[in-house]
Amino acid sequence: MLEACHARGIVPVVTLHHFTLRSGSLTPGDSRTRDRDVARELRQRVGREFGALIGNRVHDQRADIVAVMGYLLGVFPPQVTDDGRFVAVNEMMRKAHVAMREALREGPGTYPIGMPLSMQDYETLPGGEQEMHAMRDEMEDKYLRACEGDDYLGVRATPRWS
Repeated sequence: MLEACHARGIVPVVTLHHFTLRSGSLTPGDSRTRDRDVARELRQRVGREFGALIGNRVHDQRADIVAVMGYLLGVFPPQVTDDGRFVAVNEMMRKAHVAMREALREGPGTYPIGMPLSMQDYETLPGGEQEMHAMRDEMEDKYLRACEGDDYLGVRATPRWS
């Protein structure tokens, strides 16, 4: 597929993760989610095999949504609501992104590396400002800091829900 894109003048964008985790694979402390293990596996499987053909590389397609849907709203696996795990999974996703970015830069191939985020228009009723700022910090500001070494930042702006 990558070769076919290049043959047609299309720059392929490779997404390494788009809500494809096994149920339970985001348990904090699980060896499958340790940033060095994830980085090593991706470097071996993606960088070595396809590095020279990648146009743009996306680590996580909206990694910020994994914890929201799985641990805050309980919609994605493991379908639980747990504030502590919500924060821990977000932290793990950010660390994994940084580790994978650095691992993939070891080569082969040279291509821009970045992460798209799902960003919101936060608004609250009077008295809810502190909670709103804490949520924005967890869901956007900390992810933006994790992306500081990236070549680009993708933004999916979600309209305000009423």
